[in-house]
Amino acid sequence: LPSCGFAERAAVKVSTMEAGFPQQQRLVFINDPAAPTGTWNATQTVAGAEAMIRDALTGESGYTPWIDNHDGYQGEGPFDGVLLNVTAALEDGVLMGLYGGFGEEGGEVALLRVYI
Repeated sequence: LPSCGFAERAAVKVSTMEAGFPQQQRLVFINDPAAPTGTWNATQTVAGAEAMIRDALTGESGYTPWIDNHDGYQGEGPFDGVLLNVTAALEDGVLMGLYGGFGEEGGEVALLRVYI
């Protein structure tokens, strides 16, 4: 990322298996040193988003777009995949939401959203 050469950066390579084939992604984190402008309150925004996520994952509301902002990681298995041990997360009380959807081939799938 030459255009971000002025900023502190870190990259992580994530390797997963999807449909039996290895997949790799590179996630790049950039510390943007630009001074913020305007009156946006990040603390207030995070608190509001956390409240909406908890409401959705505890059944108080049906859905919030905050839980659908993801990089599309897929796990193998029914639910205990390569990125998350769902059984252990349930035992630890991690908030989760389970939604129905349709896969690429038209079949029904379960979409699991996890609050981490």
